[in-house]
Amino acid sequence: MEEKRGLPVAELVRFVEKNFFGVRDDEPRKRRRGMRAKEDINPTLEELAVQLGVCERTIQRLLAEKEISVYRADRLAVNLGFHPTLIWGSKFYEA
Repeated sequence: MEEKRGLPVAELVRFVEKNFFGVRDDEPRKRRRGMRAKEDINPTLEELAVQLGVCERTIQRLLAEKEISVYRADRLAVNLGFHPTLIWGSKFYEA
């Protein structure tokens, strides 16, 4: 039996950055530390948390885990007002 894998958190972060903060895919990404440098246009942990409807600590855990379950992915996508397939595509059904 094939082991089920989670969905990449990076795709969720990219989706939020692109759709809520106007970050383009071709812009360099800066490391998130909760504080924003003047030239850094990426969202802070707090801003990501607000968009996803969770606390900052949850964002830290998500970024550390690298992958999330389909159930958590679904909940976070719904919090954003989107269907999870708009974020992860067919990977959502394969996970």
